[in-house]
Amino acid sequence: MARFSKATLNIPDLHPIVAMHALLVGLHLGKFLDTLYTNPPANIDELRNRAARYINIDENVDVRRKIMKTSEVLTSEHIHIPKENELGDLKIIQP
Repeated sequence: MARFSKATLNIPDLHPIVAMHALLVGLHLGKFLDTLYTNPPANIDELRNRAARYINIDENVDVRRKIMKTSEVLTSEHIHIPKENELGDLKIIQP
């Protein structure tokens, strides 16, 4: 979006409709483009705001995937809970 915004500043008298069309043509096929076609933005500012929100969501999903990929979720399979006969002289204190 930053590169697009910078490029549009160099075009004198650029009509907002032309700018929106150029941005839409340049997008990759995917969920974001689908939402723009099903619910078109009213103006270039709305398009920029929606793009920024979509980018934030996408980045958060990527971060979450990396965290889940690199960390193991502890389950009872990963934790050894000693049985009473394995405790030796230790006693379990009930709350």
